[in-house]
Amino acid sequence: QTHGHMLLGDVIALHLQPLFHQRRLCHTGLSIAQIHQRYAAAMEQYDFRCFAPELFYSAFHAGLLPHVAAVEIQLKRGAYASEFTRYRYDVILHVGEPPKEALPIVWVREEALSRDVPAVVQDFMNSCHSDLVVLACAALPNVRLAADVQLAKGHHVAAPAVELGHFTGVGIDPHALQLAFAAAFPEHHLVLTFGRDRAIVNAALMDVYLVPKAALYQGLLAVAKLVVPPEAVNAV
Repeated sequence: QTHGHMLLGDVIALHLQPLFHQRRLCHTGLSIAQIHQRYAAAMEQYDFRCFAPELFYSAFHAGLLPHVAAVEIQLKRGAYASEFTRYRYDVILHVGEPPKEALPIVWVREEALSRDVPAVVQDFMNSCHSDLVVLACAALPNVRLAADVQLAKGHHVAAPAVELGHFTGVGIDPHALQLAFAAAFPEHHLVLTFGRDRAIVNAALMDVYLVPKAALYQGLLAVAKLVVPPEAVNAV
């Protein structure tokens, strides 16, 4: 095909597996020490296919995805709390001619750890002065993983099991953010993805990229180059 999209859905996030297994063990009544001990033993036998998001950007930069014009990594959509919305993500491969140049990225805020959805949207609206840039914001707190990160730090947070459908903790709901951006920026495409720091203590952070639909591939290329610089792939 010369155009279209390919969806790789429900990809298991490699860097979130410690959070998933420790949260699962949390609901067995074990102590923090026992949870960490059981987790270490479980990971030695874990054989699920987990992938780091960087893998797909690296494959794109290395020319291993023929006919793919852009790669997009998105947090799972949906308001219901489950293993899928917490610990998995979607990969969209855009089929077409790769762009020759990427759009510039303009940072709205360095960090917005104490912000809420309306404030974040307003920050983007105040910074939206050009149709040919990618607006970006880093390190927004993801409420889906806030309690899990605290557990990984050694705090036994009394959070409901993932099957119950409710997120707990301090942070921004990705689903609410997606809806708000769709309403406020109809001419833009939102990329809501993992923060670039893969350390477990920072796993509850997410990055926002607002890409103009008129230059979608150029915008997605800018994101791909930021997350995984092409020169780093070539060096390997």
